[in-house]
Amino acid sequence: MFQNKEILLSLVGKSPQVVTEALYCLLIKKKIHIDEIVVITTEDCAEEVFTSLNREISNFCRRFRIKNLQFERGNIIKAQEEIVEQTKISSMTETIFETIKNLKQEGNALHCFISGGRKTMSVDLAIALSIFGDDNDRMYHVIASPEFAETKKFYPETEEEAKMLYLVEKPFVKLKYKDAADTQQREISKLVEKVQERIDSSVSLPDLTIRISERLIRIGEVDCYFQPLVFAVYLFFAKQEKFVRGGKNFSKTHSEALWKLYQKISPSYGHRDRVAKAGLEEGKIDFEVVQKAISIIRNKISELLEGQNIAEFYTISQEGTYADKKYGIRLPKSKIRILK
Repeated sequence: MFQNKEILLSLVGKSPQVVTEALYCLLIKKKIHIDEIVVITTEDCAEEVFTSLNREISNFCRRFRIKNLQFERGNIIKAQEEIVEQTKISSMTETIFETIKNLKQEGNALHCFISGGRKTMSVDLAIALSIFGDDNDRMYHVIASPEFAETKKFYPETEEEAKMLYLVEKPFVKLKYKDAADTQQREISKLVEKVQERIDSSVSLPDLTIRISERLIRIGEVDCYFQPLVFAVYLFFAKQEKFVRGGKNFSKTHSEALWKLYQKISPSYGHRDRVAKAGLEEGKIDFEVVQKAISIIRNKISELLEGQNIAEFYTISQEGTYADKKYGIRLPKSKIRILK
């Protein structure tokens, strides 16, 4: 399987159409790049699912001129369903957990679909994704209208049919225990117990205080100082109620607001002039400059907090992938105080 790639992972029962419907929603509707498809299904469905999908994914790629999207027998992961096995922890549960863990160990971003298979499979997937997943992962449900379902087609072939297919993104809790994906613990109940222990023993998050006049960021009892431009970037994100789009989608409004913050913080015109010569344009700040500041902030705070897990709540974090990356501070707003 690919590493560091965008993977569509789908649960499948007796209706393999859910995979190509999911593929259509991501690739064609949402313009989200997909490198590989992985399917988890039951042993009794595996052969029929592979035969159907191997044919229909090839047809899909030809119709929409998609290149290098491979689907081979190794992309089908199968296990005995628990209604047949009836053991304490089913092989299906173990398979789902192990699959998610392995794909995350390889550094992949997962687009997981819970639409197919038995309900217990989707529960297992949601729990596994909460334990092993990160900000690059997504969970979805794809819904086909009764009219489209009756056609038994694997994907829409007209604009009218496309309107009969809906994609719903489902939220899930990201526990973000980095060592979870590296654990050798194969017994699911023990793994869940370990994660629960980590949750129960987690320290409370200290308050974040920002003193603008001193360019001071205080995390609990730890003080951190930044140069004016970097401080302005941190203050900008601390003021935001939600994550904001970055890259090419960093809005003019946000760029201008950041410039105004920087103007207030910068000690002199001469300083601003020197920074302008380094790449700033009067009246706005490009996101490339913001990214450099984010990197400085992340390194500095991680160093001051000595690599503690809580550092991720105080640095400027990223969520989403490709053209829809968003940035912000994860700490609850109730714990942030901004003083003059």
